[in-house]
Amino acid sequence: LGAFPVLARNLGADPRRLLERHDIDPFSLRDPDHYIDVQSYVNLLEDCSTLLNDPLFGLRLAQVQEPDVYGCVTALCRASSTVREAIDCLIKFIPVTHSPAAMQELVVNKETALLRWGVRTDLGNNRQANYQAALLNLKLLRQLGGRDFRPHYVNLTVDTRHKDIDELERQLGCRFHSRANENVIAFPTAILDQRITTANRLLFKLLGGYLSCVKEAARTTL
Repeated sequence: LGAFPVLARNLGADPRRLLERHDIDPFSLRDPDHYIDVQSYVNLLEDCSTLLNDPLFGLRLAQVQEPDVYGCVTALCRASSTVREAIDCLIKFIPVTHSPAAMQELVVNKETALLRWGVRTDLGNNRQANYQAALLNLKLLRQLGGRDFRPHYVNLTVDTRHKDIDELERQLGCRFHSRANENVIAFPTAILDQRITTANRLLFKLLGGYLSCVKEAARTTL
């Protein structure tokens, strides 16, 4: 949420009042290791969308953010050898570094690969969080795939106003479909085996080993 106060002020709102309205400590934004309740976060984005009369508030937030908000799993992805390896790491570790409620899946077909995402619990209306996730996921895929990355389309489960679709397609850089059955970014399967220019095996082993230990320690056993 580090970029949230600046965005809120630019839109004429008091960020501190908005945060406290949803029981989020404004001072916690200074600590990158501080976690907040996922329901409070989702409600904050929806509240901002309503109060500021901005149906694409989640997209605006993602515009001023980078995929590094997902935590050190983003660095692990950039250190991976191939796009496929990077996405596998994202799926495996995003519940560790970002939110245990988050879940992602890669479905690979002959011509098209699908990156799906969602949450493990019912959060009610989370339209703005999905707009944010769509753009952040695309930013990460573009960092990994470089100039060759061209998404086919983005599907979201949200109910989007028809007049907002043109702007969404401009920001996402591809066709956009609302009211879908699942949240999906579709892109060419061939991209998966592409080498990543920022690959670093030492960093990959160090971060991967660390996150594996954290994930194992967080498991609940009998």
